[in-house]
Amino acid sequence: MSFNVKKPRRQRTKKSCLNCRLKKLKCDRCLPCSRCKERHVEDRCFYETPSDTRLVTNIRPLQPAEETHDTEADLLTGEKFHCYKPIVLLQMAEDSRAMPRLFFDYFFPKVSSTSLNNPNDYFNLLPPLTVSELIFDLYIERFDTVFPIIDRKVIREDMHRLVSASSFPHPGRLKLILMLFHYSLTITDLPEAIEKYFAETNDSAKSLSSRIKQKMEELEDFRVHTRHLPDVYYLEASVVQTYYSFLTQPPQQLNLDLCSTIHYATSIKGLTNMKNQPTVQRRYKQLWTTLCQLDAMVAVLRSNNPWVQHEWDGQLIPKLEDTLADEKEWRYQKLLGQILEFGLQVQKDHLSLSVEKFTNKNEDFNVGITQFSLQVENCLNMTSNRAESFRFEIFKLLLFRIKTNIYRYYPFTDDAENGKYEYQFQLLGSSSMRKIEHTISIFDESKSFCWMRQVSIQGLESFSSMPICIKHNFYYQDDLTSHISFFLQQRDLLNIDSKICDLLGEFLRFLKSLQNDEEYESLQQITRAGDSAAFDLLNTWLF
Repeated sequence: MSFNVKKPRRQRTKKSCLNCRLKKLKCDRCLPCSRCKERHVEDRCFYETPSDTRLVTNIRPLQPAEETHDTEADLLTGEKFHCYKPIVLLQMAEDSRAMPRLFFDYFFPKVSSTSLNNPNDYFNLLPPLTVSELIFDLYIERFDTVFPIIDRKVIREDMHRLVSASSFPHPGRLKLILMLFHYSLTITDLPEAIEKYFAETNDSAKSLSSRIKQKMEELEDFRVHTRHLPDVYYLEASVVQTYYSFLTQPPQQLNLDLCSTIHYATSIKGLTNMKNQPTVQRRYKQLWTTLCQLDAMVAVLRSNNPWVQHEWDGQLIPKLEDTLADEKEWRYQKLLGQILEFGLQVQKDHLSLSVEKFTNKNEDFNVGITQFSLQVENCLNMTSNRAESFRFEIFKLLLFRIKTNIYRYYPFTDDAENGKYEYQFQLLGSSSMRKIEHTISIFDESKSFCWMRQVSIQGLESFSSMPICIKHNFYYQDDLTSHISFFLQQRDLLNIDSKICDLLGEFLRFLKSLQNDEEYESLQQITRAGDSAAFDLLNTWLF
C-alpha cells in the first residue's frame, strides 16, 4: 500500500535586495547593488536578515560615502526658501480667494484717515506752506543729506496737500511728516525766516514741537491698537525714528527702537514681495538696506554684535535697480555699505580666528583701510556742499574706529605682558590719538548735523585705550592733555554733570602722571572722585 506523501517544498533563498525583488530586477547581490546605484537609492538597499533566509556571503563591505565639496557658486544657485511670517499665508489664501475678503478685513482692517479721531486737527497743525517748506528743507539739509532715508519728492507732495488741506495722507506718512517737523524744530540754530515767523505769531519752536509731538503719540497709539497689516509707510517713519535715536538717545532707547524696527521690517518682507507693486517693492528694499547700514554702523561704532544676521538676510550694499535715488546717491550708499561690511568682517575675525591668525591678517586690514581712505579723500575733494562734506568726514570717523578695533583686544591676550605685541600697542595708541583729533576737528560741524553726541562718544571712548598704551611705552607729548581739556570746555553742550566733569579732570591728571612715576597717587585721586560718577560716564557715553 503506497501513500502519496507530499514532499515539503524547498524554501528558495532570497538573495536579491528588497528593491530589486519589488521591481523584479536582476540583482548583483552587492551592498549597495548596481541597480540601486543607478536609481540613486543606495541608502535604501537592504537584504533580509539571516533569521529569515541564509546569509548572503558575497556582499561587498559598505563603502563610505564620497564627500561633496560644494563651491560658493553651487551654494548660491537654485531657489532658496523664503522665511516669511505666518501672516503671509493668510494673505496668500485671501489672494487666491480661499479666504473670504470680509473675514480677512475683519481681522486685519486697512488703516485709513477715517479711523482717526478728529483728523481735521492735523490740517491746522502745521505752519503756512512757505514756512513749512523751510522747515522741511531744514530736515533735508541737517539730517537726510548725511544719512538719506526718506523719499523726498513724495513726502514733499504729501506735505503740500496736508498744509493746503486738500487731502489727507496715509496715517503712516502723516506720522513721518510730523516727525520731520518735530526733529527740525529741535535744532538750536534755526534759520532767520523761521524765527521771524514765530515772533510774528507769538509762537515758539518749542511750543509747536510740543504740539506736534503730542499728535505723534496719538498716531502711535492708533497704530498699536489697530490690527493692520504692516506697510512701508510706517516702516519709513520707524527707520527715521531709529536714526534720530542713534543721534540723540541713550544706548538703551536706541537698542529698543532698532530692534523693534528690524522686527517690523522683517514682518512685512513677504507682503511687499507678493504685491504687484514694483515701486513699493523697490522702496522696501531701499529702506531695508538703509536699516541694515544703520544696524551695522551702530555695531562698528560701539563694537557690538548687529541685530541683523548680515550673512544671511542683510543688505549693506544696495543695487542700483532696487533704489529710487539717483546714481550719485547710490554711489555714496554703496561706499558706505562697503566700509561697514569691512568693519563687520574685522569684528567677525576677532571672534572666529586665533590671535596668531588674526595678527597675520593685520596687514590686509591696513591695506583695506588705506584704499577706503583714498576713496573718501577723493570724494571730499570733489564736493563743495557742507552737508556732503560732513558725511564723508563721518566715513573717515568710521575708518578710524575700524583701525582702533583691529588692535583694541591685544591688551587682553595672554602674551601682552610678555612684550610680544608691543608694536600693536603702539598702533592702538596712535590710531586712538588720530581718532580723538578727528572728532575734535569735526566737533563744530557735528553740532549742526546733530552728530555731536556720537562724535563725542567716539572721542571720549578713545581715551580709555591710552593708559595701557602709555604703560607699553607709547609717548603722546602734550596733545592728549589738550584734547581732554577740549571736552571739559564743552561740558554744557554735552550735558556732562559736575561729578563726571571732575572725573575727567582726575583722568587728565592721571594720564599726566603716568610718565612721571606718580601712578599710585593718581589712582587714589580717581577713587576719591566717586564710583557713581565713573559709572555714569561709562554707562552714558562709552557703552
